Amino acid sequence: MFYFIRHKFDEIEVLEYLMRKKYIAISYSGDEKNLDKKFSCNPNDYPENRKEYIIRFNNLAKQGGIVFSSYHKIYPQGIVIGDIPPDSKVRSSLHIPDFPHNFDYMGLKILEMKFLKERQYADYPLLLSAQPIKQTFSRWNNIQKQLPFVLSGENMERESTSLSDQQLELVCTQYLIETKKIDGLLIKVGHTMPAVDVIGFRKGDMKKIFVQVTHESNDEKLRKKFDDLNEIVDPTRDDVELLFFGKSDKKIRFDQWIKEKGSRMSYIGTSDLFRWSEQNPNSVLAEMINRMVDPLKFKI
Repeated sequence: MFYFIRHKFDEIEVLEYLMRKKYIAISYSGDEKNLDKKFSCNPNDYPENRKEYIIRFNNLAKQGGIVFSSYHKIYPQGIVIGDIPPDSKVRSSLHIPDFPHNFDYMGLKILEMKFLKERQYADYPLLLSAQPIKQTFSRWNNIQKQLPFVLSGENMERESTSLSDQQLELVCTQYLIETKKIDGLLIKVGHTMPAVDVIGFRKGDMKKIFVQVTHESNDEKLRKKFDDLNEIVDPTRDDVELLFFGKSDKKIRFDQWIKEKGSRMSYIGTSDLFRWSEQNPNSVLAEMINRMVDPLKFKI
């Protein structure tokens, strides 16, 4: 299991200590008036909005896992990766002799990592862009397929499933630009609207292009995405085009849905993008994919 932890403390001396010792820590305080409970690992000693973090930290200690640890204020260039062995012990700063005890007021609960390696964002931009939002400590699920390759330094297979959701959206957008299906964007890629991932325009026929991009393979969820994209635009308008990027083996199913609904949507299999990039090896798209699946190859 892969975890992400963001050490947001203002106490620079504590951050330097934790990174030097390869420790990770959470600072949620329990009962401020009771010193034992301030350092407690019992979820019941914490308010409801903190219990889940204590439970997750305890589970990591018991089951073990790989942790990608950010100490941004002292190491903004990258991330430290370490292994928490199963049956590790959570310790309070009170019981660590060389901890700077003038900071015990933070109520730190600490786990020791077996250091594996550091990775810099300049080599792996995905580690910066895909960090869990508004989460101090969480499972890192959104790029769990890519993280083993980040850890090993090996290249991934040159296929769409090797890309994160965000990377796939960028690749599909670049494909649309290079194949002249769009000339520019009207909103940024990767926003929060569930029905649309990309909105672009084409100068020649003045059309706006609404695009959905997905790795999804579940037919029920795909049908929901298909319906949502169809419903976001008035079907009588001639100045809008709908495009859906998805797994190539779903094209037959989509063609059936398109025919049944009388939709003017077009479906593009994501493997078609990779095939096009192989046929056009000097394209920007080909370079993008190469850098995404084998980032260390391009390190100077």
